[in-house]
Amino acid sequence: MAQDERTARMLEQQADGWAADLGSMDPPPAPAERAYQQALIRGAYEDAAHLTGR
Repeated sequence: MAQDERTARMLEQQADGWAADLGSMDPPPAPAERAYQQALIRGAYEDAAHLTGR
């Protein structure tokens, strides 16, 4: 289970970084690209939650 916790923490940190990058892009990405990036971020958080049972 410890490995799952470490992997989940890494996924959450990665998603946090992606979200920060997405929010600070200048110029902002096109709507389709933004939606795609948001889906990747959401997927990382969902994967982390699955690993930890949250």
